[in-house]
This record gives sequence, C-alpha cells and structure tokens, in this order.
Amino acid sequence: MNLFTPMFRGNEAGLDEPNQRFDMADSPDELDMCGKTPTAVQKDSDLLIAQNIEMKNDMRNEVDRLERVCTGLQRKLETLDAEAEVLRRAQLSHQEKIRRQKELLDEATDSANIAVAENRELVAKVARLEKWTDTMDDTEAAQTTRLLYQELDDWVKRQFMRPLTNGMSADSDVDERGENAVCPTGEPSSHLLYDIESEIFKSLFVLILAPFMAGSRKSTWEYSQRAIDREVQKLCPVHVWQHWRSATSIAAASLDHTKLEETCDEIVQHFEAKFGHFAVTDETKRRSQLKHILWKCVTFKHKLERQGNTYCFWWSSSGMALREERMMSITGEYPPDGTVGQTLWPMLYRQTPNKWIIVAKEVVVISSPASYEEKAQEGLQPQISGTPAEML
Repeated sequence: MNLFTPMFRGNEAGLDEPNQRFDMADSPDELDMCGKTPTAVQKDSDLLIAQNIEMKNDMRNEVDRLERVCTGLQRKLETLDAEAEVLRRAQLSHQEKIRRQKELLDEATDSANIAVAENRELVAKVARLEKWTDTMDDTEAAQTTRLLYQELDDWVKRQFMRPLTNGMSADSDVDERGENAVCPTGEPSSHLLYDIESEIFKSLFVLILAPFMAGSRKSTWEYSQRAIDREVQKLCPVHVWQHWRSATSIAAASLDHTKLEETCDEIVQHFEAKFGHFAVTDETKRRSQLKHILWKCVTFKHKLERQGNTYCFWWSSSGMALREERMMSITGEYPPDGTVGQTLWPMLYRQTPNKWIIVAKEVVVISSPASYEEKAQEGLQPQISGTPAEML
C-alpha cells in the first residue's frame, strides 16, 4: 500500500459481487421489442459480466503495477534525500575546512611578511657591518679612469704650456721658457707633452697599476698572490673569494703604505730629473700636485682590488696596429694603416671566465708605419706590455 492506493481503489465497490446480473425483461412483449430471445439476452449478459470481470482484473493489475512504481519512486526519493543529506553535511565540512585553510593561509602570509621584514632588517644590518667593502660598477670605474687621465693631462699642460708670443705656433721648434729656456731642437711642443704624459704613465703603470695589488713589486710575492687568488676563486664560494680579495688588499695597503709613499716619490723624482727643466711652474707645488694625482691612482687601484670582479689594466706597445674597438685616438682620427705611437693612459678591462670586457679604452697617440720606423732607428725601442693582445 502507498499513498496512491485509495485513489485507484475508490470506485471498486460494485466489482466484488460475483453474481451481479442485469435486470431482465419480464414480458414477452419487452423481449420482442429487443428483438432477442431470452437465451440470447442471457448470453449477452454473461458476456458483459465476463468483460466486466476481465476489466476489473486489468484495473487491479494496473493498480498493483502503479503501486510498485510508486513504491520504487518513494524508495528512490528516500535514497536521494539521504544522499542529499550526506552531500549537505560534506559541503558543510568542506566549507569549514576551506575556512580553516583560509585562516591558516592568512596566518602563513602574516608570518611570511614578518619574516621578510626581519630578513630585510638583517640584510641591512649585514650591509652596515660590511660597509668596509666599497662597491663600484663598470660605469663608475670607467668614469673614474677618464677623470684621472683628464686630471693628469690638465696638470701636464699647466706645467709645460706657455703663452704663444710673436706669432709662434704650438709646433715651433723653439719655445721660450721663462727668459732663455729652449725646448730641444726639432721636437715640437705637442710631442713633448705626449712624451711627458707617456713617461708618467709608464712609471705609474709598472709600479702601481700593473701589479696584482698596489705596492707588490716583488715578482715572487706577486706570483704567489695571483696563484692563491686563483685557488681561492676555484675552491671557495664567490662571497668567500670576494672577501678574501678585499681583506688581502686592505692588509697589503696597510703593510705597504710606506713603500707606496716611496714609490710615488720615486716617480716624481724620475719625472723631475727628466722633464723638470721644461716646466714653467714652481717645483715644490709641481711635485706636490703630481704626488697627489699618483695617490688618487693608488686609491683607485685599491678600490678596484676590493670589488667582486677582477679588474686589470693593459697597454699596447709602440708599433701595434690601431684597433678602434679598444683604443681611443688622442686626435679622434683612426687611419686604416695607423699604429700606436705612444700610450698616454691604459685600457681598463674586467676579467670574466670566458672573456675580457673592456671598461675604458686605451688612450693612444697614433703614428704611421713610417714615423714608427724612424723612431726605431733613433733608438726608441717599443715598450713591451705584460699581457698578450690576443686575449682581448
């Protein structure tokens, strides 16, 4: 039984009487009016009763089938309700998990933000503790190199250039100094300035810029320094190598300070002995100014030694072919057959595992092959640099 049973069984009251019959006609006249005999009427009545019973059975069978269908649907509905309840509870459980995970995520985000802030503060503290390492990039290194050369060039011109009088040109063979001083016959004044700058540069390069660390003039000690540097770089983390270089440079600068003072004095003395008689300024001031420039170069060399990269200086020997990609002509001209006559300031490059990167070009005076041969015949032998050109 289910809720549909009364609907299907509500009108079956008269179907349970098995002997139900139709009212029969009582008179022959009525039978005659129907055109049937009593026997025929009885047969029709029996047929109708049989059909009625069959219809009743069919209806009961249909009711039973519908009851079974309704019962199945009701069970499915109950099952679906139960599954829906399970899903609802699962949804509530998932929502609670999501809420909790969101809380945990918010807590983790807050913790991460706090950790980032603490890490930033620690990095700042470390940076303050390691401030003794004065960092410098390629741009600053190139700019400092150019400024040092410009300062030396300006200083040389102030010490040796004189006002032109009586229509004399800068290339006159005779140039007055003071009252009666005369430049060497046949040596133009512009060439003299180049010679002076080149001479100062060579001493500066050999004694200060070229060594592994400024002041390391003993070849055996410098070789050991370079060998140790390569091993530390190869075997230790990068920051250990960088700190080793910086600490070694600081220690070497402290130990070699007196030696560097003597080196600068030697350069000044050598310069004065060779070119002092051409100058037009006070010797004491001239010596002091040149030594000041040399110490600026020493300071710059120390700063380069303490970087996270390896910086080196290089210069070309006289007669080497002009290469515009790494050389800067003092005149701004780059003839196809030009060669290096003199180097006025070295090239600065940064060494990497695979190549050397040019930071600042070499400043050179160009001479043609003919003029170089003439100088060679006069006994001016080309200077040999310490680094092979094919490495660049």
